[in-house]
Amino acid sequence: MPQYSKDEVIQKGREIYQAELQASVETENKGKFLVLDIDSRDYEIDSNELAAITRSMEKHPDGSRYIMRVGYPAAHRIALYN
Repeated sequence: MPQYSKDEVIQKGREIYQAELQASVETENKGKFLVLDIDSRDYEIDSNELAAITRSMEKHPDGSRYIMRVGYPAAHRIALYN
């Protein structure tokens, strides 16, 4: 059973990123994926989202993860084609 709701993970993840990580990671890692374990505050950065998630899961199997794309408002976008 999840320790946090989806909204709680998003809120806490954004707060931690903005307060503790943004200044040190954004310039060098724009466009890469950041996977943050919100309890340990441990994070992984990689251009390959799955690689970052896998490393995070190996370190913290039961962690609550916030996933974002550095420098962008969303990790993914949905495109609709007619």
